[in-house]
Amino acid sequence: MVSSPTITPNFCDDRRPPACSPQGARTITPVKRLRIGVVGAGTAGAAAAIFLARAGHAVALYERVAAPGPVGAGITLQPTGQAVLARLGLLDAIVARATQIDGLLCRRPDGRAVVDLHYADLDPALRGYGLHRGVLFEALFAAAGAESRIALHCGVAIASTTLADGGA
Repeated sequence: MVSSPTITPNFCDDRRPPACSPQGARTITPVKRLRIGVVGAGTAGAAAAIFLARAGHAVALYERVAAPGPVGAGITLQPTGQAVLARLGLLDAIVARATQIDGLLCRRPDGRAVVDLHYADLDPALRGYGLHRGVLFEALFAAAGAESRIALHCGVAIASTTLADGGA
C-alpha cells in the first residue's frame, strides 16, 4: 500500500489562532483577495463563508429566509464532519449538545445486517454524534455572523447570478 502525504490547509488568519489547524499544517494565502457571494446560510453555505472569510476574502452570505432559525430533525455527525467543525473551532460546543454514537447497525426486514459499523474497529478515537440539525445550524450561523469579513443578507432570494471581472 502506497501512502500519500497529508496536507492540512490552514484557512485561519492571524486574528484566530485558537481555531487554526494542528502543528505542521500549511498556511494557504490567497494570491488575490476576492469578493465572493455565497447563496444559502445553511450548514454548507455558512461553513464555506466562514472558511472563505478566514482566508481573507470579503464574503456576502445570502439567505432567502428573513429570520433564519433551526429546523429539521436528528442527524448523525460523522468523523469527517467533526474534522471540519474542529477546523472552524465549533466542534466542542456542538458535541456538548450531542449524544455519542459508538456504532451503527441497520438491518433489512429479514434481519440481515446492511450496515454494521463500530467506530472503534477503525480507530479507537473515532465516534459519531447524534444531534438535532438545529444545533449545527445555530453554531454555524452564529459563527458566520461573528466574522467581520462576512456580510449577512437575510430575506434575499437569489433568482440568477452572473460572473464578474472575467470570472470563469
